[in-house]
Amino acid sequence: MKRWMIWIVFIVFVPVVTSYASSLENQYSFKMTVIMDGKEYEWEYANPDEYEFEKGSRVIKGKEAENKVKMIYQLINVSKKTKVEDMVDALKRHGYKNIDALDVRVINSDEELYTWVWRK
Repeated sequence: MKRWMIWIVFIVFVPVVTSYASSLENQYSFKMTVIMDGKEYEWEYANPDEYEFEKGSRVIKGKEAENKVKMIYQLINVSKKTKVEDMVDALKRHGYKNIDALDVRVINSDEELYTWVWRK
């Protein structure tokens, strides 16, 4: 019985996790800027494997930046139908409390630009 339940969980949840992980890589580029408490935070991705995270003047690249970019992309749940207010709410629920501004730009694989902008 336990083995049967494990397979059901595996079959149901693994495709969901996989689709989240691959969704960023299906974009041509992603850039998100948050201004909070007078500091600027920036997450960037350029296909196929350029990741960058900036906090003020500190720039992080490589695996650490990749993890941060993928995490924030999943957190704000980027899709054509996502509302900028939902992105802001998701960020606030995860510790980004005093957001003054949010700017998200995505270029998809069809080279279409999607932009979400929010100001306090």
